[in-house]
Amino acid sequence: MDVTALIRPAPGDRLALPPGLAARPPQPGDLDALLALARADEAAAVGSSSVTRAEVADLLAPAHTTVQDDQRVVVDAAGALLAWGLVWDHNRTDHQDVDVYSSPALGSETVRGALLDWLVARLGQRARAAGYERIVADAGCYHDDARYAATLRSRGFAYVRTFHRLRIDLQPHQPVSVSTPPGVQVVPFEPSEDAWRTLHAVLQHSFAEHWGYVPVAYDAFRASHAADPAPDLPLWRVAVADGRMVGVACASGRNAEDAG
Repeated sequence: MDVTALIRPAPGDRLALPPGLAARPPQPGDLDALLALARADEAAAVGSSSVTRAEVADLLAPAHTTVQDDQRVVVDAAGALLAWGLVWDHNRTDHQDVDVYSSPALGSETVRGALLDWLVARLGQRARAAGYERIVADAGCYHDDARYAATLRSRGFAYVRTFHRLRIDLQPHQPVSVSTPPGVQVVPFEPSEDAWRTLHAVLQHSFAEHWGYVPVAYDAFRASHAADPAPDLPLWRVAVADGRMVGVACASGRNAEDAG
């Protein structure tokens, strides 16, 4: 998707919404309503939801976008939240994402389409401000959500890849034994400027051949973690061989409310 196709006049709040609906930026007090919205959206597509409060809170505290400029919720006349759209950019690169969550009660694609149009226009503004000649916009869609898939295709998006979520249930407080090759130790990550830089280098090297890999500058990487409202650094582990960091496990406990 070329940036020239995205650069349009400032979108403001001019969404093509049905009568009685309005758009505004999310507010801190919207967290519970946004969580319920995201869960309902996922459950309508796959039959259940694993979206957690922490995940939604993360989206409301982005590192390289702002809620005021890059997110909108659609509300009815009574103020009830019906949809939520956002641009997110974890690592300040020319690969950025758009997400749209909506209430199953809407019944049509008008609102999701309007939000998607606003988000695409906003991506164009962000690309121009950052000096990008080209930008790649990613949008996710559940496999069984044929209506939203059609809406995405009508806006120029094309199917590229399918992802599957893997899950395993673990017993709490169960001892874990780790078998490592001779000469390799697994130890907690101890933050320091040198340790952060080494960890960043290991991660970049590890994912260099991964699908969709985009190099992330060290400063952007650090800014993303500095903006995290609930960092899980005590859960991180690094593998060390001959005094050098050779592997990293960036674990997270933020899904604990969902038993994992």
